[in-house]
Amino acid sequence: MKTLKDVAGQIKFNYAISELIKKLVMIENDEESRLELIKYLVHFDINHFTGRYSDEWIERELIQYGSKIRFKHIVSAEKNSVLHVMTGAYNIGGHTAIVNNWIDYDETRKYAVVFTNMAPKGIPQFLLETAERTGTELIFLHEKDTIRKASELLKLSDKYERIVLHINMFDVIPVIAYSNRNWKRPVYFYNHANFLFSLGMSVSDCVLCLCEYDRIKAMRYRGASKAYVLPMPMKTVAGAPLAVKEDIFGNQKTQNEIRIKYKMQPDSKIIISMGADYKYKKIIGYDFAEFVKRLMMETEDTYFFIIGANAEDVRWKKLSEETGNRAHALGVLERDEVTKWMQTADIYVASFPMIAGGRAEAIENNIPTFSLKMTNRTGAYFEDTCCENIGELIMCIKDELKNKGNYKSTISILKNGEDEKTYWKNQLQSIWDHTLEHEIHPFVSSVIISKEEYINTQLEPKEERYPYINNSILNRPILKIIQAIYKMKSRNGDG
Repeated sequence: MKTLKDVAGQIKFNYAISELIKKLVMIENDEESRLELIKYLVHFDINHFTGRYSDEWIERELIQYGSKIRFKHIVSAEKNSVLHVMTGAYNIGGHTAIVNNWIDYDETRKYAVVFTNMAPKGIPQFLLETAERTGTELIFLHEKDTIRKASELLKLSDKYERIVLHINMFDVIPVIAYSNRNWKRPVYFYNHANFLFSLGMSVSDCVLCLCEYDRIKAMRYRGASKAYVLPMPMKTVAGAPLAVKEDIFGNQKTQNEIRIKYKMQPDSKIIISMGADYKYKKIIGYDFAEFVKRLMMETEDTYFFIIGANAEDVRWKKLSEETGNRAHALGVLERDEVTKWMQTADIYVASFPMIAGGRAEAIENNIPTFSLKMTNRTGAYFEDTCCENIGELIMCIKDELKNKGNYKSTISILKNGEDEKTYWKNQLQSIWDHTLEHEIHPFVSSVIISKEEYINTQLEPKEERYPYINNSILNRPILKIIQAIYKMKSRNGDG
């Protein structure tokens, strides 16, 4: 059985392999191949935890490519204009919803969104509708070559006052673009994937974080020059929220359909959770399925549904059998279906061992939310509904089921007399009020191996979550040898 010592050994082994790949980059003389090897290295660091969240050496290498682009500001920036830079937009996950809601919340500025690696036909419908309603321009890069794309990005960015990065962790294009020494306007980095290695610190004049825990970690370990807290703008992206639940999507009909399908009684209680399947993976000391099983044993006439969990996985099928069909994995759902489930639920429980972003929609629907404190980040994110252990979590849920209304979602409570939207807009304005001059930041990152890294390492899937796909690089004999060694050692637990 794997131990925490084995996990620490795996992290150190990952770090050693990363440094070995770095040496391959150093001896590569061809510029194009060198850039591709850097991309391969970045993908490795994202897929395999090394204790590093950024790397100044990698970004210095990328800056050399940015310095060769010919660029000068030729137009004055339009006042109150903001360009969001995204690698791509997706129907699932949180970061597309963040951009969508940000634009919808802030009617005082002119927004545009540029995609570095996406075609128009793939844009989610909810983002298209928001863009049309708010007059937001959606822009797509046409160049294929990485450096030419970076140059194209720079030129179209010229008319905007501020740049906000919502990029995938491996996207080198914005780093190359905004590292050009003639670029002078502030660049902000929204740290939506706080738990993964990512690029961008060298060109980011400010890092925007979901909570104070993330802000401290960005400063201490990513090497951020400045960092501020800007919570996730919470709004159901499938449609504008209304005050009366029964009026949305024929909610009473939806409830009846669910109760009939799962053979519930009219007063049965519905508990839901939502997150990618890997965020519920069983690791040392934590088992979400076992928690659900215990909760079902200790409560009557309650049902538990997990949105995002793989309905075909044997683990969830076994859970359903062991709970008498009172617990079900629902798989990945469309956003309007997620909204319907949110509007029928009595309680929301955050995923663990890794927290997911579904809490935002639960809060909007006034569902009491509970979480298990895995790290201090969970406590910062969930505030007073974060439980220290499984026993306390079950006790709080049982108390809420019995005495409905005891717990309220903290974010839904007025803050300084402000509703959530006003509070968020004021937070954003306070960030805009800080005058920033763009510069290339010679940051220093730090290695950390703490509880969060132990958790994240155990959540690594067997197949890489963000695979590198350039076969001309992957087929190099030396990389094939490194990959074979890595797979063998990792499989045997010999890290």
